[in-house]
Amino acid sequence: MTKPSVLISFRNKQKKFVTELSLHLKRNKITPWVEAFTPGKYWRRELLDEIKKTDYCILILSKDYAASQFCRMEAFTAQAYNRKIIPILVDECYEELNKYEETNRISDIFGIHMHTDNLFGLKTSREDKLNRIIEEISTPSHEIEEPHLVYISYLSENADFATSLANNIERSSMSSWVATKNLKLGQNWRTAQAKAMMNAAAHVVVLNSEITNSKILKTEIMLAEAQGINIYTIFPEGFQREQESVSQMVRDLDSNDQTYRKLTERQFYSSSDEQKLIEELAGSIT
Repeated sequence: MTKPSVLISFRNKQKKFVTELSLHLKRNKITPWVEAFTPGKYWRRELLDEIKKTDYCILILSKDYAASQFCRMEAFTAQAYNRKIIPILVDECYEELNKYEETNRISDIFGIHMHTDNLFGLKTSREDKLNRIIEEISTPSHEIEEPHLVYISYLSENADFATSLANNIERSSMSSWVATKNLKLGQNWRTAQAKAMMNAAAHVVVLNSEITNSKILKTEIMLAEAQGINIYTIFPEGFQREQESVSQMVRDLDSNDQTYRKLTERQFYSSSDEQKLIEELAGSIT
């Protein structure tokens, strides 16, 4: 099987990281195109031509990258030619990227944040992040729509609990969807979440004191309501013991709009009742 072609787009200040990434790719039998210019050719034209024909375009994103007109053109060309884009952030630069037409859609693409220690809230090592890039390129994912799945919503600090819940649901012979496990590199995360919700038979919301401040979670609840599927709520481990936080969360839900008030209509599950929740999910789906 032919290995897919890979090109790395970056600003010169990130050469050290590009070297690290390139070595990691080569150790896995993937040789990226990195400024392999032909003597005598116009390098800008050659670079854009390479982007047009590569399978994967890895964008090493930073504030410096966003400030470069030509780097932004590289990113735009990759999008225009429908190349598979893998964004890798080395600093927090979405605000800068969103200022420009060429790059203002990149924030919708699921990528790797090398400057943090997590992915969607789930603690992830640097080595695991690099391996996830290799995995996506070596075994590209295909979108498989699984009907009757359980969609799990959470805030980033509850990522471990949400992921564990998804694993336990799957051990009970049900399908689940949670961002930490099911979002693939290069996917438009908004579209992926919406598609998953369209296939959901139940929606589980992991409760958090900041729940009413999450626009994404609110959208997920609205989609579940539009689908007409049951919404279940569960306290993550330890949160239920924080009585004042729980009371404030309930007040926030009750004083908010109908989307959030809906969460109080069904009795909350505690983390110790997780198995009961899974059994109810199994009964409602089948």
